[in-house]
Amino acid sequence: MSEEVIKFTSPRKQVKEEFKLIDTQKIADVRIQWFGKFTKNREKIMFCWKFFPGDKLQNEGIDFLVGHIKAYPHPTYNDFEPFEFDFNVNGAEHKETREYEYLTKNDWCCATYECELTPFRLYGNMFGASTKHDGVLVVEKKKLNVSKAFLSYHSDFFSDLFSREAHSKDIPIEGVTYFEFGLLISCIHPDHTVFPNDETVSKLLSLADRFSMRAVYRMVEHHLLHSSSNMGIREVIKTADQYGMKELMEKSISRITSTEKVMDLIQSAEFPELSAETKAKLMDCMAKMMR
Repeated sequence: MSEEVIKFTSPRKQVKEEFKLIDTQKIADVRIQWFGKFTKNREKIMFCWKFFPGDKLQNEGIDFLVGHIKAYPHPTYNDFEPFEFDFNVNGAEHKETREYEYLTKNDWCCATYECELTPFRLYGNMFGASTKHDGVLVVEKKKLNVSKAFLSYHSDFFSDLFSREAHSKDIPIEGVTYFEFGLLISCIHPDHTVFPNDETVSKLLSLADRFSMRAVYRMVEHHLLHSSSNMGIREVIKTADQYGMKELMEKSISRITSTEKVMDLIQSAEFPELSAETKAKLMDCMAKMMR
């Protein structure tokens, strides 16, 4: 269950060559530290955010924060392209780092960012007793009230499970934590939606594979296609290949712009693990570049 969104716009701050703390703010029991520097002979600009949720949020039963950041350069100089990304804050400390092309190569630049943090109680109304719920799953000894029809619609696993256990009052689900299961269901739940981010991609795909949830595959693919993902090209292609994400595969291969990059992929440790179809696509990409 989401709470009121915490919104914040930072003051405009200066970034220079050395890595240093730019700004510190405390908003609604969340302390935010912002760092920045130039890298690689000023070819890149790097920003880092650290989040420290306070005890008050934990005492109020907040399980995690869903965040969104938009960062902007000074409008006069446009030292870098504005960018945005999503993330989750779990636990007592969280860090997000992003690196982008530094366009002007000046000695310094000014930047600001907007931040939204939405507190979530994964275990609130989503699994609470309701007239819409007609089944009980037990995860880590916790009873979760669920709609059998809703889960069966999204998952062949649950459709088969509820058919086999039609007369069972409580059905145990082993091999998954309470948090992981809540995160998975949040991806498909209309009232508690939590979108994938780089941190949750691997876990969500593993869970979606186990519980046969195609909708979660599509949500992860949408994130990797349209968000400012920090995942490397090797990892993205391996993921697209493993889970049959054709659109993501085509886009990833189309972004390979040099023979060096495609050779790096072909000679990588991941290459032998790829499907024959993906290997052929990479070899074809290499052949076209060498013509």
